Amino acid sequence: TLTVTDTFENTGSVDGSGTGTLTINATDYINGVGGTVNNVNVVGNLLNRSSLTYDEDSFLAGNLTNDTTGLVNVSAGLDMRGNNVTNRGGFTIGTDADSAGNLRNVNDLVNERSFTILGGGTASANSVLNRNGGAMSVSGTLTSATAVTNVGATMMIGGVVNATTGGLINRA
Repeated sequence: TLTVTDTFENTGSVDGSGTGTLTINATDYINGVGGTVNNVNVVGNLLNRSSLTYDEDSFLAGNLTNDTTGLVNVSAGLDMRGNNVTNRGGFTIGTDADSAGNLRNVNDLVNERSFTILGGGTASANSVLNRNGGAMSVSGTLTSATAVTNVGATMMIGGVVNATTGGLINRA
C-alpha cells in the first residue's frame, strides 16, 4: 500500500498485476495524459485522463471520473464499493481469456460519451443515466435498482437491461 497525504498524479506506468495487490490511498489519484494504470486498487477519487485497465479483480473506494481523453477497459471484477462512475471518454466492459468484466456496486453510473458493455460483460448500479450526447451500447447485461434513463443520448440494446423499479425511460 502506498499512502499519499493529498493528490497522487501519474503520467507514467503503475501496474498492480500479478502476485499480491497494489493499493494506492490518496484523497485524489490523477492518471494524467500519457499515464497507464493496470489493476491498482484505489482508496480515494480517481480521475482518468489516459489508460485504465482492470483485467484482474480490483476495487475503487472513491468516485471514478473518466475524462474526455480517458479510456477504461474492464474485463474482470471491479467493485466500486458504493461510489459513482462518470464517463466522458471511452469505457468498455468485456471479457478476456480467463474472466468476464463485472463493474459492480456502483451508486450512480453517468455516461456522457461512449460506454459499451460487450457480450459476457455486466454492469450494475443504483441508478443509470445516459445523457448529453452519450452513446451507451449494451450487448451484455446492465442492471439498475432504479430506472435506466436516456436523455439527449443514444442507447443501443442487444443484450439485457434490468431496471428493478422504473423501467427504461427514453427522452432522446
